[in-house]
Amino acid sequence: LKGIADDKRKVGGTLDLPGLLAELHGQFSFRDNPDYAGDWAALKARSDAELAGIKTEIAGLPRLKREADLALIADAINARAACFLIGDSGSGKSALAKEFATGRYTRIIWLNGDMLDYASLPDFEKSIGLSHGIAEIIDATIESTIIVLDAVEGYPQRARKVATQIVNTVRATAAAKRTPIIVTAQAEAAGALAMDLYSGGFPSEVLKTTPLDRPAEADVRAMVSRLPKVGWVALNPEVRSLLTNLKMLDWFVQFAQSGGTINTANVGLTNLIDSLWGHWVESGADRFARSHLLKQVATIEADKHISTVPTSALGHAEQTTLGKLSDGELLRVRNERIQFSHDLLSDWS
Repeated sequence: LKGIADDKRKVGGTLDLPGLLAELHGQFSFRDNPDYAGDWAALKARSDAELAGIKTEIAGLPRLKREADLALIADAINARAACFLIGDSGSGKSALAKEFATGRYTRIIWLNGDMLDYASLPDFEKSIGLSHGIAEIIDATIESTIIVLDAVEGYPQRARKVATQIVNTVRATAAAKRTPIIVTAQAEAAGALAMDLYSGGFPSEVLKTTPLDRPAEADVRAMVSRLPKVGWVALNPEVRSLLTNLKMLDWFVQFAQSGGTINTANVGLTNLIDSLWGHWVESGADRFARSHLLKQVATIEADKHISTVPTSALGHAEQTTLGKLSDGELLRVRNERIQFSHDLLSDWS
């Protein structure tokens, strides 16, 4: 402060509060000018709820070493402050983005299509209780911050528009280089998705892809070889190939550890899906109701081209069944909207 005063004194200058804050911008974080604490609390609450549903480890298995993949993200961010991470469904894109973000950044803004499905950016900001624009909030903080737009291929058009507005407004501020953006999407949809986003005004430098491969079969074999009831997988090349899909591996380990068995004489994707489906829903007196509910939610998703289904779209009986599944491994219900815990489940249903 004395240094600023000395500079002004040389020319007989004056400085008001807005001018002083501008001089100090990017060097200090101020509690009351303006007060962004409530805004960060709102963003953190929404982001933490999404992060809590993303596993970075499989219970009972050693951590999968992904240092090379993390380095790919870091390289993209160092080059252009953005990473468009693409890979097959189940390749662990969201988990990798979470591991990267939580290990390197103090503030994480994690967004999905349901959160951003509003007519405009101000509507979104109002819906989650922000008192200031998201770009202004990010620009004012000196703490390390990252934005993650997860599973963008499933965003409705309105959400894509709002996501584009967020990216452009943030990258127009002084915080652009210090606030990287990670976008995740399925590889098969990446080409058409990039064209759609670019035509809608998404910055081209953010859309340069970073492909993510599945883990090697040898890594899967090493992970499961010593695990009771699952170690036999290491001896079966066909099953091992299926389980390089990390989500499939996660479900299978849970299935095997809970006592589930698979006919190893006829192992394939269909056989594995049937075994998991039977374990999840086709037991107990309400098995048909649970199976019907999953199929119904998936059908509504497909017919309406949406990634979340409002609970009001279900009948009374289906909503009763929903209460038994909403806190489990299959479905999540937030803000009166239903979402599959993973897109593989939606496809199978």
